[in-house]
Amino acid sequence: MDNYASLLGMLIKIGDYDAARGIFYAMPNQNIAAWNPLTSAYEQCGKPNEALKLFHELQLSKTAKPDGVTLVSTLSACVQLGAMDLGGWINVYIKKKLNCHLTTSLIDMYCKCGNLQKALVVFHSVDRKDVFVWSAMIAE
Repeated sequence: MDNYASLLGMLIKIGDYDAARGIFYAMPNQNIAAWNPLTSAYEQCGKPNEALKLFHELQLSKTAKPDGVTLVSTLSACVQLGAMDLGGWINVYIKKKLNCHLTTSLIDMYCKCGNLQKALVVFHSVDRKDVFVWSAMIAE
């Protein structure tokens, strides 16, 4: 697994996403540590559709479940595409597992998709608002 992970990371760093995806599919055990870098890379390089396709594959996978890192990357892809429906689904999925990063990502997604009311609902649902949560709400 370490050799696959190292190769996957190297291919992502040089921007060869097709080869990285090929290595990913060749991995004998696709745990969440393998899913996250590829999902994040697609989102960060402006390929949000690919990030969301990979997220859907992860949902169908029996080898791993999305974690906070996965969901932050997926929410960023939702923002790029204006996919508030999927972002809303993620909001319901993580309702009880909110942390600073997920809360900030949800607020950002709702604001950028034009739903300030839902952004406020997420903002007000947080008991302890840190500087990132406040910044996400104020910036929008």
